[in-house]
Amino acid sequence: MGMMQATDPARGRVIYLDMDGVVVDIVKGVADWLRYYCNKDIPNYNQLIGRWPRGDYEMSEQFGVPEEEMWWQIERGGVRFWRTLPCYDSPRQFYYNLKDTFARVIFLSTPGGRGQGIADCLAGKMLWLQDIFGLDFKEFIFTSHKEQLARHDAVLIDDSAENCKKFVDAGGHAIVYPRPWNNAEIVDGVSTLQQHVMLGLKTIWPQEK
Repeated sequence: MGMMQATDPARGRVIYLDMDGVVVDIVKGVADWLRYYCNKDIPNYNQLIGRWPRGDYEMSEQFGVPEEEMWWQIERGGVRFWRTLPCYDSPRQFYYNLKDTFARVIFLSTPGGRGQGIADCLAGKMLWLQDIFGLDFKEFIFTSHKEQLARHDAVLIDDSAENCKKFVDAGGHAIVYPRPWNNAEIVDGVSTLQQHVMLGLKTIWPQEK
């Protein structure tokens, strides 16, 4: 009879990692695009972030640009806009730190735009990931229905409190990634947002090292 080996429960768990607002600095990207390419009078990045109202997810209001016009200007940028969005610190390191413990880490992102703009967004997001992780990278899902992927051994890491609530209500776990536009508070004594996430995962699965 063959020997049975103990299985590591962490290897069956899945982390779904949002892009915009977690690893992609969508606020800086849109602000810079409107300022430099569309000649809009947008406050500088530090001013925007410093005065951002808690719980307000509407970028257009903070930029002082009508939402319809903001999206029209973004769609003018096509694939290039989404592919060249700036990243927050070390998305590659964050991803592989999670991969060291959990079976699957999959980027889970909602497509933006309208009409052809949706296709451009999808292509641009895929290329953004492949520019960082290599052309063979395929660990991503694009959908506006993230809660459909919820299950007892899955965690969504997302800056949207609404997305996180839907995921939890559908049977999964979630961590709201702290940003100025949500009400999440970083844990006391934690120096980085990525450490905040790792501590949150240990709270969900306390047996993890």
